[in-house]
Amino acid sequence: MHIISWKKISRPKNTGGLGIADIQLRNVALLSKWVWKWKWWEIPLTKDCIWESLKSFKSPSVKDAWGISISATLWTLWIARNQENFEGMKLNQKNLEYLIIFRSLSWCEAVNLLEENSLNVWVRNPIGAILRSSTHDQNFLNVFQVIGYVDGSWKEDHLGKTVACIGDFLIDSDGNQIFLFSGPVKVAAPIVSEFEALIFLLEKIKSSK
Repeated sequence: MHIISWKKISRPKNTGGLGIADIQLRNVALLSKWVWKWKWWEIPLTKDCIWESLKSFKSPSVKDAWGISISATLWTLWIARNQENFEGMKLNQKNLEYLIIFRSLSWCEAVNLLEENSLNVWVRNPIGAILRSSTHDQNFLNVFQVIGYVDGSWKEDHLGKTVACIGDFLIDSDGNQIFLFSGPVKVAAPIVSEFEALIFLLEKIKSSK
């Protein structure tokens, strides 16, 4: 019986392998993408997460908002550092995080990446807030009376415990928010959290008739 290295099997065919995908690597990439997508404000300190998750920003407006958030973070930290060194003013972590979120929101609003009064959505789901404000979504508003947005997130913590939550909101044809919800759910996989979010919104719409 011959034992073949999985590392060799998963190599591309042009390098002597069989071209079979490295399942472990793909799993890490998928998890990293999900962690990044739903944890805009809390990035895990792992290179795999950062590298793989950069590929998830397909929308130009989301990429722009991410760049603005980075700039706002660096600027806020620079100001906080100067205030502490030269004026003796020290911000705690919670206030510093709030300033970063609020400043990035203000800058995104200034370049029309976000609608006004988007703070609540921006804090919970920045990508959803950006996409809601995009021109593509405005085209839908010209056709439909109501548009629903759903998001589901899922991750596994360092203890192996799964944590998931869903978020939903509805807007009318004028772009006014008529419903907003976010909360935890018990699911075993990322895709299931997406279905939970969709089902929750559909049931909410049905019960409101």
